[in-house]
Amino acid sequence: GDIDQRYSPFFALEGFQRMDVGFSEYFKICKLYDIEPLIAIKFEGSTVDDAVRQIKYFNEVNNQERLRNGDTLPYDVKWWEIGNEMWHNEVEYAQSYSDFYSAMKEVCPDCRFIYSGNHWGYPQTIDNLAQYHNFDIDTYSFHPCLCPFDAKPIVDTLEWYSYTTVPSWDDGIFKQIDASLKNISSDYNGIAINEWWSTLGNRGDWLLDS
Repeated sequence: GDIDQRYSPFFALEGFQRMDVGFSEYFKICKLYDIEPLIAIKFEGSTVDDAVRQIKYFNEVNNQERLRNGDTLPYDVKWWEIGNEMWHNEVEYAQSYSDFYSAMKEVCPDCRFIYSGNHWGYPQTIDNLAQYHNFDIDTYSFHPCLCPFDAKPIVDTLEWYSYTTVPSWDDGIFKQIDASLKNISSDYNGIAINEWWSTLGNRGDWLLDS
């Protein structure tokens, strides 16, 4: 529909987030640049039934809801991330993830499902996962950033140190997470970095526009 009339359920940085790129535009971009699409399922405030309905909407051949909206062919989406940056609620997320995973896997056995984790809290974040003996995970994701340490004032020496040491630290943590996950899940087959960002100066100033 009209971009200016679309409703977005998301808020970003204490402001209302527009929905200028909806699913229709997103899939057009993927097709234009030959990109395999990935959809993130909303976890908080959502249910397993909501997730199943969404995967059916995009992948079922004769999904009536999609057909009513004018999309005749299924999108055949293979990559699904359950939640986004769930580090702030990782215990509840770890407890509920298997319910989402199992239900969605039943609908689409060939799909790949991404666990939205983090690397800053290692090893505690992996220990939380290990508590659940029926835990299923095939891909683990987190969002690394390359930015100076939080310190004011930012000086050239500290900024240089941040940019030269953080990548090496990240690489070591990535390898430890990968090794730990191989011991947790027989379905695990790798790490996915599906968001990465960098900024100059103090990252708090950039986030808060201060």
